[in-house]
Amino acid sequence: MTVSDTEAQALAAMMGRLDVVESWAKEQTGTPAPGSSLAGDDRRTHPHEVSHAAIQSVGAGVDHLHALRRTLTGRDPAHVALHTYAPFTLIRAALENAAAAVWLVAPAGRPERLTRRLRLEMKSLQEMQRFFRVADIPGSDEVQRRQDRVFGLADTTGIDHAELTAHLTITEVLKEAEKVAGLRDDNGQHLAVIFWRICSALAHGDKWVLPLLDLEVMGSFGPGVHNVRVSAPVPLFTAGVHASLALVHTARQLYEQRAAAPFSDD
Repeated sequence: MTVSDTEAQALAAMMGRLDVVESWAKEQTGTPAPGSSLAGDDRRTHPHEVSHAAIQSVGAGVDHLHALRRTLTGRDPAHVALHTYAPFTLIRAALENAAAAVWLVAPAGRPERLTRRLRLEMKSLQEMQRFFRVADIPGSDEVQRRQDRVFGLADTTGIDHAELTAHLTITEVLKEAEKVAGLRDDNGQHLAVIFWRICSALAHGDKWVLPLLDLEVMGSFGPGVHNVRVSAPVPLFTAGVHASLALVHTARQLYEQRAAAPFSDD
């Protein structure tokens, strides 16, 4: 869609906020310093280092935000245009990945950080197993070998196996991450979760979310049948981008804090 002048101003302001993504995309995250919290975490979770998972999640979130920024300008850098559905798919991915990074490194105590890293690895292996089944690819033995390795790490770090196999949902991750990033309104609404659900609905083409879009009746084909132009609501879009940027910023700050020395390495 091509936006109105008022909406273009709001998008231009958002583009200014998104400028930081350009520098984020070029930066390389540093290795945890010896003696730092993350360095100690990594030793106890190798080869499933906490820092590596956090770096990957932040990188994926930034990548989607970078792609989003580029789609707003398209072929003409002086003209800001907003697609109806696609931007929300990118926001959804940015929210998920940035939230995962926050969730991983937010706990002040090492036991919880280790537990979350191994829970994430176990969830990944469960998804891997499902893929093998759907694709009819032999791989159960490999999945089992990797799961046994995760359980072995749990044993050496004193983590109960039941904690690792507890179902991990994106809602759990988002709720914890939004609390850390301050993304709850005065009424306690789970803003990151709400934005994520809206973005997911738009990505899936769900019909229930259509009333949240801008709908303009262009004509009528008969009783109760109208020709409607659907466009993305700029306020909803900018709020989603704000939430994504806040989560990435929080994840980067937490990573830098946990990766810096001196921190207790016990």
